[in-house]
Amino acid sequence: MQAASGGENVTQQAEQIFDTADRAKEPLRAFLIKHSDPQEREFFLRTQQRIAANSNTEPARATDFIVIIPAFVVKELTLAFQIGF
Repeated sequence: MQAASGGENVTQQAEQIFDTADRAKEPLRAFLIKHSDPQEREFFLRTQQRIAANSNTEPARATDFIVIIPAFVVKELTLAFQIGF
């Protein structure tokens, strides 16, 4: 990886990173939903909605990353422990 020689290169590199992340976000979302448990997603959705109601923030939707990432992690950890024991 080459070091950026000026502010323009840094800005261009940052734009490329953000563009790549933006293109990857929907396939990642689909993967996480497919490989997470619906009950876990529902739990994290309800939990986030309760938190949002108490803090005047916008409640999450069922497909938001704040819901599906922890649901996916819990499912993977559960599988790992089942395999290990």
